[in-house]
Amino acid sequence: MYVVKRDGRQEAVHFDKITARLKKLSYGLSMEHCDPVLVSQKLAARIVVSNLHKNTKKSFSETIKIMYNHFNERSGLKAPLIADDVYEIIMKNAACLDSEIIYDRDFDYDYFGFKTLNGPIS
Repeated sequence: MYVVKRDGRQEAVHFDKITARLKKLSYGLSMEHCDPVLVSQKLAARIVVSNLHKNTKKSFSETIKIMYNHFNERSGLKAPLIADDVYEIIMKNAACLDSEIIYDRDFDYDYFGFKTLNGPIS
């Protein structure tokens, strides 16, 4: 993950720098009520979740449909990422499944929790 600097350069995210900046800017605040490390972890999680939401479909069934209709780029042949029987069950229950998934709950994770579920920290 990268941040864009004021001069337009991209730089890898360094959460220790963000935490240090938050500590510096939290002068006058009671550390009893504000922990810069927790704040930076929560904000980092919100950034990555927001990026994920921008790059994914808005519904579970739409995502499954795309995965089912996947084509192998090299061969040009259909290469579903979802089994036929699973696809049929999901499509029959699409409205129910879509209504049960509350994407805003993604924002409840801290950065470590999100990256644990999403894959290796890079």
